[in-house]
Amino acid sequence: MKITAIHVFKGVSEKSYSEHILMIQAISAMEWKKNGPIHLYTTNKDLEFFKKIGIDVFYDYINTDVLEEPDNIYWKHFGAATKMKVLNSIQEFPVTFIDNDLIFRDKLDESVLDYDITYLHDEGRFWRNYPKVELLGKRKGYNFPDITELDTCNPINVGFFIMNNKELKEKYCKLAMDYMSGNKSESSFVKWADKKLRTFWKPLFVEQRLLSAVVDNGKYTRNQLFPYTYYGDTCNWESKTGERLTGTDLFKREKFTWYHMWGEKVSYEKPEFQALKVMVFYQLTSSLFSTGDQNAINLTHNIINWVKENDPSFYNLT
Repeated sequence: MKITAIHVFKGVSEKSYSEHILMIQAISAMEWKKNGPIHLYTTNKDLEFFKKIGIDVFYDYINTDVLEEPDNIYWKHFGAATKMKVLNSIQEFPVTFIDNDLIFRDKLDESVLDYDITYLHDEGRFWRNYPKVELLGKRKGYNFPDITELDTCNPINVGFFIMNNKELKEKYCKLAMDYMSGNKSESSFVKWADKKLRTFWKPLFVEQRLLSAVVDNGKYTRNQLFPYTYYGDTCNWESKTGERLTGTDLFKREKFTWYHMWGEKVSYEKPEFQALKVMVFYQLTSSLFSTGDQNAINLTHNIINWVKENDPSFYNLT
């Protein structure tokens, strides 16, 4: 069984790149090869940088046409819309989407072909991240879909998912692209949410909550690989039997065959996380060097040199 996977990236400026994500992206591409080919969808400008750094060689196919196509998406609010725009263009299934900061190490079982959608885990409708749809920003004249499951579904975390139904893809993408089109409106003000969080509601709704609601509403079959529900902002997980666990407890109980950096990369900007940032950098460089793969070794040297050019003192690189 061979399933194509896709990495998607639209950044344009070098400030958009992270040394940590670049290394994770390469490991992610290498690990996926046990399941099939991996493609990259990006922009022409980003591809220039990827070639300079040497990450392009990890892909079986690279597409810049889709993300260069004009659209009416308000990118300031929907930076992750790259994934949905690419998904909207896909015509062959099954296809896997993997976040650039996620590593999936397992070899998939053929049973995933029995489901319309397979994903790592879902998320609880944590009130801070998934408020009532009435609070979400929308363009004038837009009406939210009349789908009752928007208030009952557990959102699907789209860091890793396998789409295996063209009808499901088309129904979801039509609604997703419609919501994002020309949607510059801010979400409603509430005292308990700052502007950044209120903006974050919009992509969380369209990426994860809307997708899950369409799955449930259409009675499409779903398959969850990791049997826990994540509650964002609390770092808690819930088993399918209702047991609540902290992330630390879960790491002790389960053997993780996947890694997702999530919001950790954002924390690296804070002084109290500087030591962790350095430690993870050296862990990732060590992992790439230890593969013995010449492309991985070349990439690592290029990233180190790039870091030296931008911030030579931070990692004590000489």
